[in-house]
Amino acid sequence: MPKNIKVKSGFTIIEVVLVLAIAGLIFLMVFVAFPALQRSQQDTRRQNDVSRLSTQITNFKTNNTNGIPGMGNKNDGDTGTIEGATIDSNAKVNTRGTWAYFYKNYLLAGGDTFEDPDGSEYNLKVVRCSNDAAASASKPSAGLSNGDDCQSDAQRYETTFADQDHTILIVLGAKCNGEASVASSGARDIALVYKKEGGGTICIAN
Repeated sequence: MPKNIKVKSGFTIIEVVLVLAIAGLIFLMVFVAFPALQRSQQDTRRQNDVSRLSTQITNFKTNNTNGIPGMGNKNDGDTGTIEGATIDSNAKVNTRGTWAYFYKNYLLAGGDTFEDPDGSEYNLKVVRCSNDAAASASKPSAGLSNGDDCQSDAQRYETTFADQDHTILIVLGAKCNGEASVASSGARDIALVYKKEGGGTICIAN
């Protein structure tokens, strides 16, 4: 009577290599996709932050007869930059109606912070949508017709996310056309522009 022959089970070299190859492929996909997903989530937060800035500008307008910061006699310079990290030392923080006052008393009201998802304070830079030196706070889009593209330094499409140094552009006399800021006929119209880390630009009109 023939004896039963027991065959030991196990994995062949080909099976082991195949499993390792599949695992490596999955790891590679996760390694590539995770940073992109993280950038996308952070850009969503940045979109919300720019929307918050727009809301606070609207609140300022409501409290100041539809005026915007920097207009009128108490002007801290329409083309100035407000450095969020040094806002407490800004000489104009206590001058009502300036952009520095707006940053401190609207964006940081009640102990709030105004930071990029990477922890850096946002900066604000006010520019005019214009190609004409005659532009002013009362007529910021001098030299452009309604709907014309704003000057390239306002759109900053040549600027990378890292180079923009967490600066949100406040473009006076502008509105949004998709991701582009374009000239508006309204003197108090504002386009808020911020470069995304994952590519493209946030543009929110106020």
